[in-house]
Amino acid sequence: MLHEHAKNRGPRNITADQSSLWLFPGNRPGQHIHSTYLMNQLVSNGIHLLGTRLAAIRALVQGDAPAVVTQALGYTSECTENHAIQVGATWPAYASHRGRARNT
Repeated sequence: MLHEHAKNRGPRNITADQSSLWLFPGNRPGQHIHSTYLMNQLVSNGIHLLGTRLAAIRALVQGDAPAVVTQALGYTSECTENHAIQVGATWPAYASHRGRARNT
């Protein structure tokens, strides 16, 4: 879906800004879309932002160590550890998962 969006960014893909590297270009060339506008668009289309954010971080801590997610997203280590515990993705599980992945 994102690849399709990148190819045709719709009405925001104005002639002066067709070469923009932004995935979501704004109205002014060289500027990205404002985060509040994007958030409002998502909400108006029925996307539950808190639920989506929680699902995303929980998926990340299942595949990577909570410390890695902490550093990548800027969350506290306590926050990512709590999410990892809630989904059963503890550090020992992560280490054994990574060991199996290398051996296959």
